[in-house]
Amino acid sequence: MNRLTIAPRDHQDPTIFEVLLFKFALFCFTLLLTTITHAIGPYHIERTLPRFGQRGTTVEVTIQGAIIEEPREIIFFRPGIQAVQFEKLPDLPRRIGLAHGGFIKEQIKCKFEIEPSCPLGEHPFRIRFGAEISSLGTFHVTPFPVIDESKKAPDANNTLEKAFPVLPNVTIQGQLGSGSRGEIDLFRIPAKEGQQLSVEVDSVRISYNHYGDSEFDLAVRILDESGQELATNDDNPLHLQDPIVSLKLSYDGLAYVEVRRSVFAPRNTIYCLHISENRRPLVAYPPGGQAGSKQIITLLGDPTGDYEETIDIPEKIGRFEYFSGSPSSLLLRSSPYPNILENQTALETFVDKLP
Repeated sequence: MNRLTIAPRDHQDPTIFEVLLFKFALFCFTLLLTTITHAIGPYHIERTLPRFGQRGTTVEVTIQGAIIEEPREIIFFRPGIQAVQFEKLPDLPRRIGLAHGGFIKEQIKCKFEIEPSCPLGEHPFRIRFGAEISSLGTFHVTPFPVIDESKKAPDANNTLEKAFPVLPNVTIQGQLGSGSRGEIDLFRIPAKEGQQLSVEVDSVRISYNHYGDSEFDLAVRILDESGQELATNDDNPLHLQDPIVSLKLSYDGLAYVEVRRSVFAPRNTIYCLHISENRRPLVAYPPGGQAGSKQIITLLGDPTGDYEETIDIPEKIGRFEYFSGSPSSLLLRSSPYPNILENQTALETFVDKLP
């Protein structure tokens, strides 16, 4: 039997110089490709200030980013807001570099006209230019009047004596500065026995970057007149890192709301604080119903107890927001099928028929 033997070819491993040369060439190519991609788009929105506006009002908004000159219009993905009166602002005196490779240099100003019937919550948008559209930006709509407290001095309201006075049913735009490890913001509210006091903080959900340290991870406390803690929250199942707390007051006088960091990071931290007298459920059961029907849902987690509401399920299949008087929503679902709820008093739950 004949055997075929193949002689091995001469092979030389690449030298260290060749490896380094190849890596350098690959790096240059990647850098060139990134630069070209960034130069041709998309145009970047990096910050939108302020982050909130009350429905039924007109809000002056500044949008910052890169390559956002000469906007033609702003395209909103939900109804209720129209952008008008665009104006080019001077470039920032010093360009701000960002961890993802982008930067903030240019800024424009416009006005957001918010309709009285505008849906609450987050409104994504893009800027349309001559032949391009920008990356995604967001703006939020609240049912309450908005107070801007973010431009105060760092120690302006960090004690009970210097607490910022507000009335309930308000949205406060605030900022924790970068200089003090233990900086806090305090707000003073008139308290009445039997009154419900609900407090929600938006920080992670409105932050303009989602990387790096945990500077947007905040905590909130409700204090009595002497500074004793009545309620506190850091994380929760509904808003995750954004705190939410609610209680029923047992006295007349004053109550205080304290906002502070959970984890210190030496950066300015923006937040929006909603203080209201509404109920604040955390869960709805069942979490939706059949499209086009009326559904009785039980709202759970409010400190005054569980309660029921009858809601109209939208015809459109999918998730929808239900606010129940709160500044933020519970996510429910519209389904093509009727609900079958578990019989909690029996070992089995029988289903009469399948759809």
